[in-house]
Amino acid sequence: MKKIQILATLLFLFTIPAIAQKADSNKLIISDLGDRIQLSTGDTVMDFSYEYFGEYYLNKAINRAGEGDFEGAISELNAALLYVVDDPNIYFNRGLAKYYLEDYTSSIEDLSIAIELNSSHEDALNQRGIIYSKNNEYSLAEADFDHAIKFYPDNSKAYYNKGINYLLKGNSVEACRLLEIAKDKGDEKAAGVIEQYCY
Repeated sequence: MKKIQILATLLFLFTIPAIAQKADSNKLIISDLGDRIQLSTGDTVMDFSYEYFGEYYLNKAINRAGEGDFEGAISELNAALLYVVDDPNIYFNRGLAKYYLEDYTSSIEDLSIAIELNSSHEDALNQRGIIYSKNNEYSLAEADFDHAIKFYPDNSKAYYNKGINYLLKGNSVEACRLLEIAKDKGDEKAAGVIEQYCY
């Protein structure tokens, strides 16, 4: 269905300049070549890779999410997955949109796929850890934050999230130690949490 929609859009875009051409050169041919879509009219031939469409829909999804339209973002990301199935950023962004819709189970599924595709995906590790922490699965959360820190030792966000995870577990001493590290690494929220819980 989405392939038909994008092909219809491309058809519209290519018929406008074709109107000024001779009648026999107005014919637009759209071919799905398995790894790309090819459009030809007259002497003009253009190829659009599947990666192009994946990126196109990913960008649309990010814009819609930025406007707070998370359901629309998920729809765009589903369209992206019709063309590209191995881009961890598509799964990460779909997982994030599902998180904002409070569909935590589906969010974890998408974030886990993103991590399978890229084991050092910093944002997916942090986000999945946050959900685990919200679900009181503190050990799973800590494993994700530790994994993020292993790959990105200067990642203030992972230290911050790990510190919050320790606060939720009731270990304020370790939480405060981690939050101090997060603050030293530049996390702006850490100072406020430290002031509230550590002094």
